[in-house]
Amino acid sequence: MADKGTKNQGVKVYVGTKAADASSDTFVQVKRCKVVGEYGAEAQVIDATALEDSVKHKLKGIPDSGDIELGGNRVFTDPGQNALKAASSDNDDDPYNLRIEVPGAGASGADLRYDFKALVTKFKDSVGNVDDLIGFDAMVAVTGAITETVVTP
Repeated sequence: MADKGTKNQGVKVYVGTKAADASSDTFVQVKRCKVVGEYGAEAQVIDATALEDSVKHKLKGIPDSGDIELGGNRVFTDPGQNALKAASSDNDDDPYNLRIEVPGAGASGADLRYDFKALVTKFKDSVGNVDDLIGFDAMVAVTGAITETVVTP
């Protein structure tokens, strides 16, 4: 039941290029993702209290969309994982287009799409334990706003 919450089953992560217009960019899915960290804006609190005040006064700072952790099972031949890895090695300051799609999370079962620009600051392989799969861990630093779009299936 949708009123109990939204399942994360079917969520997909995509990486694009550095194209200025994400709507016309070519995206490739980063397959076998198991972890997508929290995303959304968070603002710092600015203390505006003066000595003559008897209570605290606060202002809202500039929203920051922060960093998003990505991780999953490493597939060395996956074009999406390899594009993310290549982006992490890119020392240019131009961000990449990234996308997260959440199926059926919108009104009337529509999909939700989150588009944003980010610098890929980390991509690491992790061998882990015996009887385990090799994993990958990535971090993307969101620059600018995250745009939410309702996509009708």
